[in-house]
Amino acid sequence: MNANDGFTTANMAVTKLDLTRIKSKLMHVNSGDGWSLDKANAVKKEYRRFLCVMKLFPDAYIAPSMDVDLFLALPHPRHHEVRRRL
Repeated sequence: MNANDGFTTANMAVTKLDLTRIKSKLMHVNSGDGWSLDKANAVKKEYRRFLCVMKLFPDAYIAPSMDVDLFLALPHPRHHEVRRRL
């Protein structure tokens, strides 16, 4: 197994995650942070990259950006499935 195989496996698992509700929450003006669609999409992409890195290097300490940390802090409706897939 080469490094690309590990990345492909991690990327496939992360790509399957439905992050629509989290993104919508962050875009909501009254109950969220009022992010624009462009910002929400950009941070969603960063979040997926962060999850891939965490999957590839589970013992490494990697701090997410503040925006990715906020994305991480919101509960995913099926959080137990997210953890199992990764």
